[in-house]
Amino acid sequence: MAVPEFEHLDTDVDCPVCSTPNALTPARMDELRTQVLSNAHLTQAAEAAIGDVRSYQRALRAWVKAYEDAVPKAGRWTNEQEDKFRAAAEVLLGTEAPQFALALTFSRSLATQADLLLAALGVADSELDVLLGVLAQRSLPNASPAGLVEALNIQAKAIDDLVGEASALDDLRSTIEPLLRDHLEADGLRELLSVARQLPEWADERRAQFSRTEVIKRLARAERVLKQASSAVLDKRFGSMSESIERWWSTIRPEELVGFAGVKRRAAGAIFVNLVAALQPQESEEAVERDALGVYSDSQLNALGLSTFLARAELVASPFLFLDDPIPGSDGDHRLTFVENTLGALLDAGRQIVLTTYDPKLAEYAQTLHDFRDPISYDLNLIDVREGTEPIQTSDAFSRYMLQGEDGLSAPTAAGRRGACAAYRSAAERLAKQIIATNRTSVGVATSVLDVEKEATLLKDLVVLAAPFVLSADEKGKWRVMPKILNPGNHDDDVPSTMDLKQIRGNLRTFAKGHKAKWGGSLAS
Repeated sequence: MAVPEFEHLDTDVDCPVCSTPNALTPARMDELRTQVLSNAHLTQAAEAAIGDVRSYQRALRAWVKAYEDAVPKAGRWTNEQEDKFRAAAEVLLGTEAPQFALALTFSRSLATQADLLLAALGVADSELDVLLGVLAQRSLPNASPAGLVEALNIQAKAIDDLVGEASALDDLRSTIEPLLRDHLEADGLRELLSVARQLPEWADERRAQFSRTEVIKRLARAERVLKQASSAVLDKRFGSMSESIERWWSTIRPEELVGFAGVKRRAAGAIFVNLVAALQPQESEEAVERDALGVYSDSQLNALGLSTFLARAELVASPFLFLDDPIPGSDGDHRLTFVENTLGALLDAGRQIVLTTYDPKLAEYAQTLHDFRDPISYDLNLIDVREGTEPIQTSDAFSRYMLQGEDGLSAPTAAGRRGACAAYRSAAERLAKQIIATNRTSVGVATSVLDVEKEATLLKDLVVLAAPFVLSADEKGKWRVMPKILNPGNHDDDVPSTMDLKQIRGNLRTFAKGHKAKWGGSLAS
């Protein structure tokens, strides 16, 4: 099978062993080849050969790898790298730089030769791959492996010679390494070199850090400017409010030795402020400033709170104010100053005021002093818990009389009910006059309550004048019976019972409600 003329047989030939004519055919060659390949001894020999070649190849590759690692890296530098490191050696080594340059040149020469040998070893490795492929097919190689081994031995000898030549490099290394070690072991130099290798990343990080620092500084400056501006705005506003608070304070508590000195910032003033009091022992002495919350009495603190509230309302131009017991009953000395000065200033400024109070004197002072402004007043009474609080308007005479009647309505004595009887009689007379004046005015005859009073003053006469204007048939009869019930109570006669008075009160409320509804909610005054 190894004879070339029989290896690729395509015709019948005589057997080379027994000379049988035409015995060796292509089919017979295929059978022989199959028998040979299936031979156990041949298979074992091929497997052993494959194992030996693979072991040899692994050893060769490991040796080539170690040799590659041993080749000086400087030998493979580019010209630009070499120029760069030559310049660095001159700076770092000074007078010893020529030795470094000599070592560098020799390293490049060795690396060039080594690269050629390594390339040859690479070719040998490829040939071993081909040999393994042939053996795996149970075929004989075209060339003897002995030739490959001989070529490898020649290359190994060349490498040994090259390593021998490299002994001069070891001598140079032994000379240069101490020099480098002396220079590289200076304090911080290794760290500096480590940083130098990471210089781009370090520069980027430093640039980002500088940017962050600059932004933080700008934000801090902006914050300081904003705080200063905020403080200036607060000082201006507090100054304006201080003047306003002091003005309102003087309307409530005029000519006092304890005064108000202003609103001042505490720290930045964004959250907390100080209310400052001015204490003046005598008019001729200078005032001493103290924290108002620490030296003011309860009534003074109430006046300060009210003054601050009014100053804020003035600052925001509030058109509407709701004051609930602005002057407590325990501070009766300042009712009149509040009603006359403070309430008067608010009303003069065009603000609508709703004032609620338990203090009857405060309510009376406010109603009387500002009566020329036509205020609307109500009395809130919880007469029946089931019906809830009942508001009764007291700003007109009829409502006041009705309210006065409540005091004696349920009195157990005749004297008490007599007062209620008089109040309801006055309320009936006032309501009758309003009904008459309103209806006459509606038909073109301008009439006031005073005009009706000139015509009739007694209840029985007013009932006759009001009869044409009743809203229902029974209203006329109810009006006629009122004098019969209420008149005796005003004289030395029997006083109506509580039940009768309640009935009269209910009728008067019904009449007032009905006639007001007819004329749009109000009657002539």
